[in-house]
Amino acid sequence: MSDELIEYIEARGMIYGNEKASIPREYYLSLIPNGRIYLKYNRILGQRYVGTVSDEQLEQLRARLVGEVATERAKQSASTSVAVAAPAPVKLTIEQELSLLTVSGSKLQLPVQQLQHYDEISQRLSKAGGRYITGRNKHFAFDDGVDCADLLRRLVAGETVNFQQEYQFFATPESKAIEVAEEIRKSLGTLRGKRVLEPSAGTGALANVVRRMGADVVVVEAWNVNAIKLRAQGYEVIERDFLRVTPEEIGTFDAVLANPPFTKNQDIQHVMHMLQFIRPGGALSVIMSTGWLEGKTKMHAQFREFLATQDVTVAAIEAGAFRESGTTVPTVRLDFRNVNAPRAAEDFHYEVESEDVEEETPFAIIME
Repeated sequence: MSDELIEYIEARGMIYGNEKASIPREYYLSLIPNGRIYLKYNRILGQRYVGTVSDEQLEQLRARLVGEVATERAKQSASTSVAVAAPAPVKLTIEQELSLLTVSGSKLQLPVQQLQHYDEISQRLSKAGGRYITGRNKHFAFDDGVDCADLLRRLVAGETVNFQQEYQFFATPESKAIEVAEEIRKSLGTLRGKRVLEPSAGTGALANVVRRMGADVVVVEAWNVNAIKLRAQGYEVIERDFLRVTPEEIGTFDAVLANPPFTKNQDIQHVMHMLQFIRPGGALSVIMSTGWLEGKTKMHAQFREFLATQDVTVAAIEAGAFRESGTTVPTVRLDFRNVNAPRAAEDFHYEVESEDVEEETPFAIIME
């Protein structure tokens, strides 16, 4: 508690109990991860914003405090001839150590002191998409678009953050993207000059292939991190949840190709929504989970019944095809030809209930 801080408190009429001598006992400073400093009271609920320190000032402050502690301990050790046990180091929780990190743009800077829980902290930061950068200023770097201050707040609060899971982003391997594009090309005869949609576009694995084949590609992507990467590749991005986009807003297309989210039957919902964007006679090639093939819910049964009314084939995808993308969920590819969107909408009215289907009907569709 410096003389300058005491003067600051006194000048603003903030003395608890109106006694200047009580200031060192009644007040303390609290520094939160984004560098904002608050003056807090020991005995009553309340605080006042004092100011903000830069990352550099914060590191200097920490270094000074560490140095002062080391100096004080050395003095205490030298001033006594009686051997005493060294004080046990304070053990911080993972969350407390995470709060020692500082935000610097798209980086989370590690503190100068050694972290007792570094391995666990490193795992949590890596799971959130951080890349460890060594050197003089060790830090974890994140993609443009990641709000590092909010990410740190969530981690300090004890959350496990995994943006890949949150946005269900598992990039399509190039070999699979080419297979999808080739199916579209075979259905349409050519992709040159065709208007093609990739919803939930990720970083453009599918869009890039059909663009090279001459298609005019429109992309939809909800995660701002991926939207930034798509714009860097020259795409005009519709940055929204695809299920909330309508054909009236963006028009219709000769074809749609996609690798949508899978969890909670989202792939079925996305496929049915995609069909509404396809012009009569158009094509759809989509990667899906295999959950609908043997699923017991009404939604699964209704989707199988719907597919039996369409010109569609199902192609198996080898196990582990998406392992490098971060998932081992079994997948298949559905290739729709001669799509008639009004008929598709009329033929499919799914119910989301999870109850079992009472009677299984044979599923007769071509599996390649």
